[in-house]
Amino acid sequence: EHKHTLPSAELFMSSAAVASAERPSQGSRMSDFQKRMRNIVVNDSIRSKESTVGGKNGRPSNVKVVHTLNDYKVAVGNERDKVVVVRFYATWCKACRAMQPYFYKLAQTYKNVQFVEVPVTDKNANLHQGLGVPSLPFAHVYHPEGGLVEEMKINRRYVPKFAKVVHSYAQTSCNLVDGETANPYPDPDEVVKLSARVRV
Repeated sequence: EHKHTLPSAELFMSSAAVASAERPSQGSRMSDFQKRMRNIVVNDSIRSKESTVGGKNGRPSNVKVVHTLNDYKVAVGNERDKVVVVRFYATWCKACRAMQPYFYKLAQTYKNVQFVEVPVTDKNANLHQGLGVPSLPFAHVYHPEGGLVEEMKINRRYVPKFAKVVHSYAQTSCNLVDGETANPYPDPDEVVKLSARVRV
């Protein structure tokens, strides 16, 4: 997981900056470091574009990639029938790349859930900040009747917990022990009363 503070858009290399880096001016020569950095940015940009075409890297059909606030509103805010699981990540983040196969496996397992990927880009840094994403990789779970119901880290260490959370929201029914009809979850008021007694 990478803790991050997203810098302003000016600090990110724009596509114009990448294009100009490819054509050094007559009087200047690029150092080896500049060439390597240019290649990393250009190749990452190409891979990112390929991954949104669909199916290039095994993305299940119920996984959408969103890059803008408007796309996010459509994919998440307008979904009224399904649970939505969102993965915030960066293409340069090692932990994020390691999490991708697990995320896709969950998407293949729970076809009735909409999965959404939101990569950090220069155009959506404010989206990540506005949603309070404290680190990468990170997840949100939205329920059609409850809105945002879960926020959590999702690096490899948290995969089992994340899978249980997705499973619990993906189920279309609740399991009850034979003959039981009582709510298996504690009453929030009783929990508060009990915790007040324990402190005394």
